[in-house]
Amino acid sequence: MLTLILSMAFLGQDDYVKGYQPRAGDRLLLSETSENPVPVITSLVRAPDLARAIQAKDSKTRDAMTARGDIASVAAGTPVVYVKRHPARTEGGDDLSEVRVVEGPLKDKVVFCQTSAVKKKAEVAAKGKPDKKPKREPLNEDQVADDIRAAIKKAKLDTSRLPSLEQKKFKEKMMKAAIETVCKKNKATLEEINAIATRARIFVNFDGMQYDMTGKRVK
Repeated sequence: MLTLILSMAFLGQDDYVKGYQPRAGDRLLLSETSENPVPVITSLVRAPDLARAIQAKDSKTRDAMTARGDIASVAAGTPVVYVKRHPARTEGGDDLSEVRVVEGPLKDKVVFCQTSAVKKKAEVAAKGKPDKKPKREPLNEDQVADDIRAAIKKAKLDTSRLPSLEQKKFKEKMMKAAIETVCKKNKATLEEINAIATRARIFVNFDGMQYDMTGKRVK
């Protein structure tokens, strides 16, 4: 019988969890499918009085209840803390949910509303951004060191095949590309690869000088 006053649409919006069953202590929202305020009863003992007034089409009683504050409204989207559910107190009536209002004019007030108006906000991840980075297995330093040595050896070989005038021009670029290949293969950063190479005493020799994997000269 309370449907005429406490008319709430069922869950269905994309931004709410469908079919969610409220539990005591949950922080939820009061909302309809529209932006209309959500009707509430401020005293559970008045629910049967309201049902009888609706059945008898007694607008005077309903107006008096509103004036006394027995009936109120809460802005759509108002956060609440769920207390518990109350079964229908009249034949053919709807279950009511008891909630504590967290914000707004009725802050800290305990009110009662149709259960379908109590909704849980869906947690939607930002588009294009995964919730978490996929976990990578720990790097096998011996294997990475072997990859670095092989990459350096190949880069030197490829450089030696270039005309002598181009070798000096392209050797650093080809070595850098070789190290980047090691990074991609092992899903590691250049800093991680360089740290492993340094511990393994692997350096690149150019013109009698040594450099680490980042291109920094080793003293």
